[in-house]
Amino acid sequence: SFELNKNPIHGFLSLDQLMGNTHFLGEIQGMFSLDDYKKFMPLDEQVQLSGNLDCDFNFDLDKQMIDQATYDKMKVAGFLKINSLIYKDPTMPSIGIPNMELQFDNSSCVIKQSKILFGKSDIELNGMLTNPFALIIDKGYSTGKISFNGKYLDVNEWMEESAPIGDQKNNIYAIPDTSSFVLDLIHKLEISFNGTYNKIVYDSYKIENAYLDGELKRDRIVLHSLKISVNNNPMSVTGVLESPMAYAMQNKTLKGSLQINGNRFDLVSFMGDEAPQGNSLSNGEPTSEPFVVPENMDLDLLFDIGTLVYDKWQLDKAKGLIEILDNEMQIHNFQTSTLGGNMVLNGIYNTSNPQKPHFDMKYDMTKLKFSKAYESIVSFKILAPIAKFIEGSFNSSIVFSGNMNKDMMPDFASLNVNGIIETLDGVIKGYKPLEQVAERLNIKELKSVSLQNTKNWFNIENGSVYLKPTTKKVNDVEMIFSGSHKISGPMDYDFTFKIPRSKFQNNSIGSAAETGISFLKNL
Repeated sequence: SFELNKNPIHGFLSLDQLMGNTHFLGEIQGMFSLDDYKKFMPLDEQVQLSGNLDCDFNFDLDKQMIDQATYDKMKVAGFLKINSLIYKDPTMPSIGIPNMELQFDNSSCVIKQSKILFGKSDIELNGMLTNPFALIIDKGYSTGKISFNGKYLDVNEWMEESAPIGDQKNNIYAIPDTSSFVLDLIHKLEISFNGTYNKIVYDSYKIENAYLDGELKRDRIVLHSLKISVNNNPMSVTGVLESPMAYAMQNKTLKGSLQINGNRFDLVSFMGDEAPQGNSLSNGEPTSEPFVVPENMDLDLLFDIGTLVYDKWQLDKAKGLIEILDNEMQIHNFQTSTLGGNMVLNGIYNTSNPQKPHFDMKYDMTKLKFSKAYESIVSFKILAPIAKFIEGSFNSSIVFSGNMNKDMMPDFASLNVNGIIETLDGVIKGYKPLEQVAERLNIKELKSVSLQNTKNWFNIENGSVYLKPTTKKVNDVEMIFSGSHKISGPMDYDFTFKIPRSKFQNNSIGSAAETGISFLKNL
């Protein structure tokens, strides 16, 4: 026994049979001030350490018990109380433990009334670990249950690079890489957990009202329920993540499958200051950088969202599967109701070259409204500008591939597109060339041309959209239309009409034609 700055310390250690089945018998009891610790174990001048420890711990065990992990035969009992602990150094945010109590016996460690402050964040813990010695002995594993609650968690603070500590040149006080040690502990844990956080800050996301219930099984997280609001978008998540700690600490591949459900999801709210008022799918100003798919991932994301909003574009009953696999996002059977109809999307988006993302997509659309598609989808406006003058609905199947520019608009020079638009009840109205023809020929059928049940094949080559010839009969006027337009230039479409002679009787052009025909007949 001795006194450390007037604090009595009592303890002993006995070792027996050192060359055989070593017997360990010992005890330590007393209160320690960490300020006193610094006096006989100096720390770097940039490091601050203070607080109090109160412990009463005794043990009676032997080497055979350790080797065979027979924890029930060990005699271990005691407690450790931590109060007002503060640790600060330039390599990380400060850590504070206002209070923590750990109670030990031979088979468990109970965590009671524990509060930890780390940087700007806080957490309160309660729970129990069974077989805690498995964490320090390479035998078996520890199980348990942890409950937590926190008011604020700032993830960004712990992802920032901090100032180095000590003399880095001579490797004095250099902080070692502890990732392997931490992962080794993780692989010895099987615990269930549940808890809440009022607010979480990660990147530019605002995360609130988080509730988590799950299990950690040797670096495998099973999410029984994650309920969370991200940028005012409530959602629930279930699923499995494989190797999340190895991904975070050693950049290993993160694998898993998650089911995401929500009533409403606003995609623009996730794009921060670079959020567009639209992109290749929606109207407005373009973003400044392309979205880059993360690497070292093999994730399946199944989603079912009541309403998915992107600027002016609203997608209802959106569901499907997204696979994220090493810089590539694969979209499988994405189904939604939108623009007055339905749409199914399949394809890939690859960012192996982040400056020129590549896409290869197939759209199948049924009963979409021409007017809504023209107003909401920039790509549709560019590829089918005549849609501005069409009222009604259409079906379409489009296969296209190409590259994205930095502004997330397609590089139209790289586009390879083939498709068909099948009009259901379309009518061309307000198209001045046709209106002028109708007026001069005095043929009212041409003022609004019905496009009911037409099939129109098109493709894109060398920056131009080509529409293959399509025949349509309007009453007794046969019309053939085809042509092309530059994606960044004018339209050049041909309309060929076969008009019965009876239609010319009430206009000057028809009278002149009749006179000429009669003259020829009388020759």
